[in-house]
Amino acid sequence: MIQEALLVLGTYVSLGACISSASPQGLWETTIRTNSGPVRGVQAFPTKPAFNISSWQDITVWKGIPYGASTAYENRFKAPQPPKPWTGVRNADKFGDICPVDPNQEAGYPISEDCLNLNIWTAGSSITAKLPVVLWSYPDGASASQPRFDGAKMASRGLVFVNYNYRAAAFAYLVHPELHEERLRESGHNSSGNYRMLDQYAALKWVHENIANFGGDPSKITVAGESGGSAAVYHLVNGPFSKGMISGAISESGIRDPYDPMCATLAENYKDLDYRLEEGKDFLKDRIASSIKDLRALKMEDLLVPLSFGPKGKPKDPGNGKGGKGKGMGGKGMGGKGPPAFKNLPSSSRAWQFGTTLDYFAIPDKYIDTLKKGPANDVPLITGNNKDESGVLPDGQNSPEEYKSEMEALFGKLAPRFFELYPGRNSSEASLSYNSYYRDANRVSSWLYGNKWAKSAKAPFYSYYWDHAPPGTTQAGHMSEIVYALGNLHTQNLSYTAEDYAVEEKLNSYWVNFAKTGNPNTGDAYKDGTLEQWHPSVESKEMTHNVGNSWGNVPIAEPAKVQFISDFFASQKPF
Repeated sequence: MIQEALLVLGTYVSLGACISSASPQGLWETTIRTNSGPVRGVQAFPTKPAFNISSWQDITVWKGIPYGASTAYENRFKAPQPPKPWTGVRNADKFGDICPVDPNQEAGYPISEDCLNLNIWTAGSSITAKLPVVLWSYPDGASASQPRFDGAKMASRGLVFVNYNYRAAAFAYLVHPELHEERLRESGHNSSGNYRMLDQYAALKWVHENIANFGGDPSKITVAGESGGSAAVYHLVNGPFSKGMISGAISESGIRDPYDPMCATLAENYKDLDYRLEEGKDFLKDRIASSIKDLRALKMEDLLVPLSFGPKGKPKDPGNGKGGKGKGMGGKGMGGKGPPAFKNLPSSSRAWQFGTTLDYFAIPDKYIDTLKKGPANDVPLITGNNKDESGVLPDGQNSPEEYKSEMEALFGKLAPRFFELYPGRNSSEASLSYNSYYRDANRVSSWLYGNKWAKSAKAPFYSYYWDHAPPGTTQAGHMSEIVYALGNLHTQNLSYTAEDYAVEEKLNSYWVNFAKTGNPNTGDAYKDGTLEQWHPSVESKEMTHNVGNSWGNVPIAEPAKVQFISDFFASQKPF
């Protein structure tokens, strides 16, 4: 393997498993050896919590364990370097720093470039337990320390749950000719960027090498995430540096057909190297830097610039299914606190849209070609969509004139056929048809991906459709399923009903079963009856699995609409 890949996935010398035996109460009194040094966790709940959680007294959490060195200054815009080893026992009792994003980042947690750290939860009482593992990747704009990604509930159900921080914005994505030259010298590959993905590969490698010491099974790691985190899942399934390290994958909001034009605007989008090279050169000029050396010498604050939003105010990782105008990605929606972290920053001449680069290194190929060749990890895969996301707008936001103009521009010669299926003769009908199309297209897109997956992969592909609106809203918006899937309603300050808790129990049980067995139907996670059978997606049946307000197989769309959307996608240039 090329040298940079070894830096990303480098096998560090193990220091052993543990140096004291587990107490009857759990592993918080056990000193655990990692490849970089010994750590000691803490009891997650020293007293009985106010919410209902089994095995609460047995849950141990380790917080802020480094899986990489600081990414500041000389390590900036590089593959993650190994953590600096330590000799004394590290008390893993506080969340690590989170990675910088932009000047408006909420300051509820310490922010620095020394942010490559992870957190582990388990209810196991033995380092030999060999429990299944879930590695969770959060959405863009979030961090591993936020309450909705807490791992205690998953741990209480017999899993080892791990989440982690990784780089964002320019720190994660900058491409520049000098960085090309640097990577070429180190690895023989003429590209740059995608440091965030290299972080994600490194975190998985750390878990694979160390999790047995925490009672986890390195042969049974399910990677899971939502939105920007679902893109991470996609790359961990298909990328070159994770082969053989995962057993399953859950991609929430989610994996799409490469011909779907929404691939250009959602979290999985990428640009080619030429585009990113020009962006990188412009960024140096904007920061009044003449070289990468100059840029590495700047303070972190001097690299924080406004990030741009897409058409109609929709961010690349939308907030709540309302065109990115709502609460979903802000401090309130994501659990952040306090005022913006940084003030009086140097102004920027533009808003920036740093992102993934098709580099044929961290991303080995175009998505369509990866599908044809088959995944690096042929493992069971779950993906799905929420009812009110990825193009869906609040009812009443489309006049007939706006609707006609936008859809004609989108569909071109296919527009007459589109309007027969999705008419917009008045404002009410235009709004309903607009949202109906995007909901149908999202479901059809996942189904089409599954059809292509089945041609090169043997593992089953499951799709879902989430339609449950949390209290205080009428929409099943972007990210709304996360706390239900992870069993974390108790972390949110909302007036949940008995129905919400029933939905949480069922959805979380599917996720737990899948992590344990590779099949959402198989296992004993659900105690309140029998889970509705979730069938794998197949080309011969235009179906998905509804979760939330109802459960079980539902059509992805009317047959004529499935055919139209399939024909439209087939006319597009694939990613």
